[in-house]
Amino acid sequence: MDQFIKVTLKITAILAGVVLIVLAILGRFSWALGFLIANLWAIANLFLTIHLFKIALLERSKSKLTLMLLIKFPLLYLAGLLVLVLRIFPVSSLLAGLAPVLIAGGIVKIWPKSK
Repeated sequence: MDQFIKVTLKITAILAGVVLIVLAILGRFSWALGFLIANLWAIANLFLTIHLFKIALLERSKSKLTLMLLIKFPLLYLAGLLVLVLRIFPVSSLLAGLAPVLIAGGIVKIWPKSK
């Protein structure tokens, strides 16, 4: 599972980097920044979700689990809500910024593994 996450995050960074470079070249800075914010949010969400599962299923530490839940749900989701409500960035850029994590996860799962 750890290898899946590492490869997914690497592919996500590459996909997001390519999109950001193209958007910067096109002069779409607001769109690029919205894309970047959403992409970082999606990466943080994936990271915290994986750690929540590890703590809940493997470590079974109630204090760590409580801390991770307090970080993920109020902080991460309120930050996401704030970005949406303030409408600083185009909503389409925020939605597009969530996609690279999903695409990368699909690529890692579908792509044949070399041995």
